[in-house]
Amino acid sequence: MELDLAARPVEQLSIYGSAAYTDAIYTDFPGSPCGLENITKPFCNLSGGQVAGVPKWAASLGGEYTHPTTVGASPAELFLGLDASYRSKVGSTGNSRYTEMPGREIINARLGLRSPKGWSAYIWSKNLLDKDYVATKVANGNNGAVFSTLGDPRTIGATVRMTY
Repeated sequence: MELDLAARPVEQLSIYGSAAYTDAIYTDFPGSPCGLENITKPFCNLSGGQVAGVPKWAASLGGEYTHPTTVGASPAELFLGLDASYRSKVGSTGNSRYTEMPGREIINARLGLRSPKGWSAYIWSKNLLDKDYVATKVANGNNGAVFSTLGDPRTIGATVRMTY
């Protein structure tokens, strides 16, 4: 089930959001690889269990505020945007508690200037609050080793764009 909303309460402010609920379960998966709790078994029955890599909940919320200005004699607009995203915990192959990834929230931001002549310049930050999170988590065979990849730390950059 999904819900998407967009609103423009005043001319200079746009707000948008989305939410999704997914009850993804294996209907018939009797020959699944096992999680680390069952590494001595050749296979496990995950029928009725949560599908690996699919969060039950995902949501995003954002907005952008603009303010008219000029650059020299040309019209332009200043803009400030914020975006937040959420994902609930995610299961893994074998539905092991050792490779389950907790939910996370990430906030991104941008501040810049754009022209109706097709150019824009802005600074941006991804993971603005420098939230530590696990992007991937995998068991390596049946030796009990778990490998994780951390998500990107706060990243700050600048973009200059021209469209024609």
